[in-house]
Amino acid sequence: YPDPPHFCFWENLSVVQLAAAGSMKRSTTTTSAARSTPTLTTMILCLVVMVFAFVPLPDRTDHRHPASCTSSPTFAKHHQQPQASTTTATTMRPTSTTTTNDGDHDDDNDVPRCIYHENDNHIEYRTNPTPFGRILAGQLPARTYAETLALLCFRDKHPRARLHGLVIPKQLIATVNQLTPSDLPLLGDLKQMALQVLQEREPEALAKGDYRLCFHVPPWNSVDHLHLHVLAPVSQMSWVMKHIKYNCDMVWAISFDDLEQRLQQEQQQALQAETK
Repeated sequence: YPDPPHFCFWENLSVVQLAAAGSMKRSTTTTSAARSTPTLTTMILCLVVMVFAFVPLPDRTDHRHPASCTSSPTFAKHHQQPQASTTTATTMRPTSTTTTNDGDHDDDNDVPRCIYHENDNHIEYRTNPTPFGRILAGQLPARTYAETLALLCFRDKHPRARLHGLVIPKQLIATVNQLTPSDLPLLGDLKQMALQVLQEREPEALAKGDYRLCFHVPPWNSVDHLHLHVLAPVSQMSWVMKHIKYNCDMVWAISFDDLEQRLQQEQQQALQAETK
């Protein structure tokens, strides 16, 4: 959650447009001067792809609280005065080992529910205007995969793989651009939860390395609340989703490992500057 309606454009791209989008890889090596200069047609097609695939359309969704959320005891209890939980931050919510035909586990946690998600830092969710803030506050339903007092993993509203989870920190961090080397422990926690969800729900894909952990980079992110995409098995994803939208070689996405390496390099550079 949520994948805005404009992203449905991905399924309707023509072969020519996809080829044009493919030319936008970060590192392109060409030996011909003619190949290094894009044609006018290619440039126009790239512009069309960028406009229709990434520029957000007006949000026509009715964001008034669903009756099932506003009328629930949990919502009434926490909407005015959120309280911190007394459980430990490392306790994961239990998940079932029963799997349905679509690869999702069939248990109570897989039913979209409006639940106020406790936190350990007295985080005020009312200051988070994003849809994820509403999920955390119990104002929007979500299918929870795993949870601690600091993190939440839930199913993407429009899953693009058999397992498509989003791991978010409960503390609002807008995008990857706001991350600093001091956030490396948080990144480690995000990855740990992602791998635990993979182990529980797609152990075969995890064992084969048939999964992907990635972030979208502004301005191509759909929600201004940091979220790690957990996708598996990648081999069964559609070509467009695997090679375009969630392709970490494109400018709009970055893999978890690349982001972690970048922050580690920044940390090392800062330490070297201090020792000089």
